[in-house]
Amino acid sequence: MQTSRIYIVLLAFCAILAASPSFGSSHVYSLSFIDGTFYGPGNMPDAKMPKGRIDYIRLNQQLTGETPFFNNADKHPNIESGKGNSNWSSGKLSDESPYNEYMDGGIVEVGRGALRMLNVVTKDGPNQGKQLYSLDKRCNWKIVTDLVQDPGFRDGIIGIHNLTITTGVVWAPDSLQSQLDIPGGVDSAGSLPSGVPSVGRFGDYDFDGYLDGTVVGAANIPINHIFYPGAPVVQFRNFHTDIPIAPVDAAALSVFGSLNYKLIFDQITSSKSKLKNAQIAHFNNSIPKYLADLSARVENAITHLSDVVETRDNPPEFIDWISLLNAVLSDVTGFLVVSELNKDSSSEVSNVSDVEIMIKELSEIGKSMRSYMSLSC
Repeated sequence: MQTSRIYIVLLAFCAILAASPSFGSSHVYSLSFIDGTFYGPGNMPDAKMPKGRIDYIRLNQQLTGETPFFNNADKHPNIESGKGNSNWSSGKLSDESPYNEYMDGGIVEVGRGALRMLNVVTKDGPNQGKQLYSLDKRCNWKIVTDLVQDPGFRDGIIGIHNLTITTGVVWAPDSLQSQLDIPGGVDSAGSLPSGVPSVGRFGDYDFDGYLDGTVVGAANIPINHIFYPGAPVVQFRNFHTDIPIAPVDAAALSVFGSLNYKLIFDQITSSKSKLKNAQIAHFNNSIPKYLADLSARVENAITHLSDVVETRDNPPEFIDWISLLNAVLSDVTGFLVVSELNKDSSSEVSNVSDVEIMIKELSEIGKSMRSYMSLSC
C-alpha cells in the first residue's frame, strides 16, 4: 500500500512538471504567422503576406535552437498551403526537391495574383532543411533559413540561402545591378526605396504570457533569374507563439527592442547629405510612425513592470524603471506632435537629435534591467 501511494504521488508530481510552461534544457514550440506585407520584387506592388506556421521549434532556455528537417513525402500530415498542387502536397517543390514540412510559409500572391509563390524551406541548401534560431547581443531573435519561393514551375523557383530574418532591423538593399555598378537595376522593393529600414519587434505585446512580435527580412532576387533579376525584396510578418515569457523579460525585450531605433536615427543623421529625394520623403513620412511604435514599446514595458509590482514584492529598481520609462514616454509623445507637422517636408530630414537623447536614456534603463533577466543577450 505504501509503495502504491508513493507511485501515485510521483505520477502526480510528473504531471505537474509536464504541465508547467518552462524552457528547461530544450523544449518544442510552435509559431503562427498572422499577417504581414511582402515588398517587391523591384517596383511590383506590395502584397499581403498570408497566414503560416512553423512547428517543432526546439529551443533551449536562451531561445537558441532549430527546427529539424522533416519530410514524409505524400503521407499525412502535409502542409496546408500544398493542397491542390501534386508536387507541393507530396512534400516536393516544382523541381522535385524536398522541402521541410514542419514549416508552412503560406502562398504570397505577387503582382496582384499574377504569381502565387509557395514559401517553404528547401533541403537543398547549406542548412540541409533545418532552420536555426538565436538571440543576438541586442536581444533580437534571429532566424537563419534557406528560403524558397515556388510559383509552381521549375524555372520560376527563387532560392535565397542563409537568409537572416530578425526581430531587429533590416534595410531594403540596392539592386544587384547597382551594387555591381551595371545598368538595368530597380532600386526599390515595392513602396520601399532602397536604403530605408524595416524594424521588427519581440516581446509579449498581447499580454498573454507568450512571446509574439514581428520579423523582417531583406534580400535580392538572384541576378540570373527570369523574374526581376537582381531586384530587392523585403518581408514583414507578425507572429505569435506558445513560447512562455516572464513579465520582467517581456519588459526588458520591449526596452531593448526600442534601441533598434538608434541604428535607424544614426543612419538618418550620418547620411543626410547623401540621401535621395525618395529616401528623404520616406523618412519624413515614417518618423511619426517610428515614434508611435517607440511609444508603444515603452508603454508595453511599463505595463509589464506595473503588473509585476502589483502582484509581488520587488526591489526598488522596478519602481525607478517605471518612473524613468514614464518620463521617456512623455518626451516621445511631445516629439511625436512636432514630427507630424514636419512629415510632408521633402527637402531635408527632420531633426532627430531629441529622439537620440531619449534612446540613450532607454539604453541606460536597459542596462540596469539585465541583472533581472533570465535571458542572456
